[in-house]
Amino acid sequence: AMANEGPMAMVLTSPSVLELLPSPPRAATVEGAGWLAVAMDYSSVQPLDGDMLAARCGPAPGPSAVLGSEGVGRVVRSGVEERFPVGSRVAFVYRRLGEECGSWQTEVTLDQSSACIARLPTNLAPQVAAAGLTSTFVAMACLRHFKAGDTVVVAPACGAVGMSLIQMAAIRGIRVIGLVRGSERGAWVTAAYGVLGTISMVDIREEDWPSLLVGLCDGDGTPETGGGADGVIDGCGGDILAKASQVVRPRGIIVSFGTIAAPIDEAALDTFARSRFIDVIRESARHALEASDAERHFEAALELMAQARYRPHCWEVVNWRDAKQVMLPQKLGSRFTSQLSSGNRVGRILLKIS
Repeated sequence: AMANEGPMAMVLTSPSVLELLPSPPRAATVEGAGWLAVAMDYSSVQPLDGDMLAARCGPAPGPSAVLGSEGVGRVVRSGVEERFPVGSRVAFVYRRLGEECGSWQTEVTLDQSSACIARLPTNLAPQVAAAGLTSTFVAMACLRHFKAGDTVVVAPACGAVGMSLIQMAAIRGIRVIGLVRGSERGAWVTAAYGVLGTISMVDIREEDWPSLLVGLCDGDGTPETGGGADGVIDGCGGDILAKASQVVRPRGIIVSFGTIAAPIDEAALDTFARSRFIDVIRESARHALEASDAERHFEAALELMAQARYRPHCWEVVNWRDAKQVMLPQKLGSRFTSQLSSGNRVGRILLKIS
């Protein structure tokens, strides 16, 4: 915020209309038990924000509909001084993602019942943490169905969630085969994270990518003879999920966390899963955020980031005033970065709040 200006917020005043306005007045009850006020450094843009912009979920548009699901900032007032002293940096994600939001403002008041909050290790740069908040919780929710030694196919592997999944799986001793668009992105991921464990990439732009996937799986790649993979963690949906699922061996697991490419053919997936006794599980960050030990796992992930063992990737840092443009398709040569630049983006787009 500029000098003599009070807290400002990015408000969804009507569907697809974002306006920079003075922050709406806080309810008098907000600063109760477990509250803290945070001067924001960074938030991010994720597919969920695009859905909120279009009013498909989240708060009803109006003067108090501040968007933003997560963030990193400095504590300026605290009702929990022993855990979150004034001056400390914290990271947070709203627990009821898709319903609750409000981080796109210069100062946000949080309480521990509605947000999962953790202190940042002093040696962790805020923008590094900000690149891997919601994605860390999606990864934790999805990976709880697998164990060390398993082979898992991850799609897509280059978004923020995919990169969290790949790294956290490798750290846990899970073998990962990632699906990416473009061999150069696959090479980038392997070079960046290959030291963590066994990570392979398949370029789905190759016509015969399903057979390339089979070749990277266990054994001869044939599920019926004990080859193949233990599971698929998918955020693509559509044809990509249908083809990737073919390598899942009997009694394996398909975990779906999104449909960024196309809707899932539910009937076909159900028929296929029944034929191999495969469990199909829907996962989301909320399942991990609402767990009783969410803070402990969040703190552990931030500590891994501080040790540079887990490295979320920031694709670009954008001024928060341009948040709406990031959620819209952009023409070639536009000065704006868009999260809809399919086949190019690697990691998360951050908003610098100032």
